[in-house]
Amino acid sequence: MKASLLAKACLAAAFLCTVNSVQAGIIILKNGKKIECVGPFEVSGRQLIYTDTKGKKFQLPTSIVDMKRSKSEHYVKSDKDKEPGEVLFSTGMGVVREEKEEIGLYEIAKRSNNGAKPELSNTQLKNGDLLRTRYKHSTSEGTGWDKAHYEAVCYAVRLGSTHKLDRLIHQGRTSADGNIYESLRKGREGMIDYPLLLAVRKKDIPMTKHLLTKYNVRPNVSDPSGNTALHMIAGVREDSATVNMMTLLIDNRADVNRQNLKGETPLAFAIRSGNTITAKELLKAGAHNRDMIIDGIPALNHTITQGNYAMFRLIERETTNLTELVLGKNDPLMLSIKSNQPEMLEILAGKIDRVRLSKKRIENLLAQAMSLPSTNTAEMVIYLFSIEDKDLFNRLLVDAVYTDSADKIKFLVKVGADPDSKGLRNEPLLVEASRKSYVNAVRGLLDSGADPLAKSQKGLSALAEVDGKNRTLIKQLLRKATR
Repeated sequence: MKASLLAKACLAAAFLCTVNSVQAGIIILKNGKKIECVGPFEVSGRQLIYTDTKGKKFQLPTSIVDMKRSKSEHYVKSDKDKEPGEVLFSTGMGVVREEKEEIGLYEIAKRSNNGAKPELSNTQLKNGDLLRTRYKHSTSEGTGWDKAHYEAVCYAVRLGSTHKLDRLIHQGRTSADGNIYESLRKGREGMIDYPLLLAVRKKDIPMTKHLLTKYNVRPNVSDPSGNTALHMIAGVREDSATVNMMTLLIDNRADVNRQNLKGETPLAFAIRSGNTITAKELLKAGAHNRDMIIDGIPALNHTITQGNYAMFRLIERETTNLTELVLGKNDPLMLSIKSNQPEMLEILAGKIDRVRLSKKRIENLLAQAMSLPSTNTAEMVIYLFSIEDKDLFNRLLVDAVYTDSADKIKFLVKVGADPDSKGLRNEPLLVEASRKSYVNAVRGLLDSGADPLAKSQKGLSALAEVDGKNRTLIKQLLRKATR
């Protein structure tokens, strides 16, 4: 019995020594509760694994743990939770060995795929052989293409570590430019995640410059959608970093007119995102802009919808089929009115062949302008297209009465509408407005000179026809007008 108690005491003492020898940590839950643990805790998938102070292992769902506050010097990732390449990156880099020979693209292709026979003609490979200097660090004899090293390269790029990137590249087991042979064999680029694209996504200018200048990587590699680095940087919200990145790419032979799988160029991305400075720089570098279509509609229409006047001016100068656009379903004139952009409307109207516009189309333009809260755009439409059709003005006056808009009534009467014209029920507009209790319309008609004694078809005056919730106020207006 005594021996048994003595053994238990020894075990307890040994456990306490073990606990004291390991620094304790704290796991903090999102509800504020704290849990003490011994040694490092690990995150595996969606579970946090830890050892409590009694030496027992437990699991907690990470969804209830405040990971940011819980992480301490004891926190470690399990290998399966690390990013691709992180394990190799964080361990030894191996012996640094630079590849100094200049070899042909044909040989590189074979080595980067463990000697697989290329599916390219000798002519294609001979032409590609001119690129041998660019790829001289792509492989080394006997090593072949090493996926693990390539993932470590990508991880180094994500971290922005040019030093460790250099060490990995110079081991000769991978390339900063991707799997060359695989890119050629597939007939297009974008089969893997290229280091250049990773650096550009992070807006890491030093790393991007390092890849382009030291390793002479191809500036036009693309993702599976065919988007190059220039596409990516042109489509994000522009700032000084994006503009500098774009300039760096262009200076290093990035193709400003390269199309993705949808046929879109970097300029299309810049226009869609409203990046005016980016668009200017692309145009300076030779980007094609003539009659561009984006998402099935003219690029010009994108700028109108955005209300981006500076971008609008860039694009409209290169639009040669403007009259055809106006006559089609994607009418930029109508869109400029709907978007309430009178300045754009004026520029467009000055560039189209107005003789080709039908009377009906012009009427529709004015009707659309009159649907806006302000009459400024409508006034410009009347001026630009020299509209003098009083019947049209009278029809629009009816709409203004039934929308109870005094300002529009006054405007239309000013340009030629008759305030005593008939409404929808063939009654004087003042009578119809009084029946509907449209107080603003009654005020607008009276201020514009409508006859306050106008009779309905029943022979009753507007005063006698007043009805509705505003009848008291409308009667006061009509009595005042008849004095």
